[in-house]
Amino acid sequence: MQTNTLTTRIQVLSHQNTVFHELIKPVVRQDFEQLAKVHHV
Repeated sequence: MQTNTLTTRIQVLSHQNTVFHELIKPVVRQDFEQLAKVHHV
């Protein structure tokens, strides 16, 4: 049972990472770095 829960979490995180990657694709790396500095991330 616990292994199944772990597998589900990994799949969800993998999907979230893919969605995030698609969202930030159009953002130029320099712009991203500048925004991160401005917002202290």
